[in-house]
Amino acid sequence: MGINPAKFNFSGVLARGAGAAGLALITADSLHAAKEHSHMYETKKTTENIQDRYFDTLTLSTPSKVRDTVKKKILFFDMDNNIDSFFYAVSGFVRGFGEMLAENVIPFALSAGAMLGPKFLSKTCGLGLAAYGLGFLAQEFFRIGK
Repeated sequence: MGINPAKFNFSGVLARGAGAAGLALITADSLHAAKEHSHMYETKKTTENIQDRYFDTLTLSTPSKVRDTVKKKILFFDMDNNIDSFFYAVSGFVRGFGEMLAENVIPFALSAGAMLGPKFLSKTCGLGLAAYGLGFLAQEFFRIGK
């Protein structure tokens, strides 16, 4: 009941393995970029929000003690508010993941085709993925085409 060497499709298994490895690398890269973008976007938006609230406390349209107190309370509430920060972080994560995935659209499509496509498409995408990888290595290590 073992594997019959005559019927074993080594090139198909190799192509699907390369596709799975490519998808794993692209996903890991996109997740890392998403975490970085999430933190950066959340910090930026929270800082802008607190800055706007702070400058609102410095100006009054009328000399009203009640308005001044309300504006300061809103500022302190925004400084302690974690709900907005959470949604900013989620928004930044989704945006960062999508941007990195869009940047790697060619290897993503080749990897998905190699892993999920039928036999001929799988092998063709596997060869394309190998060519893309060799081109990347030639560009980064040997400075060819830079």
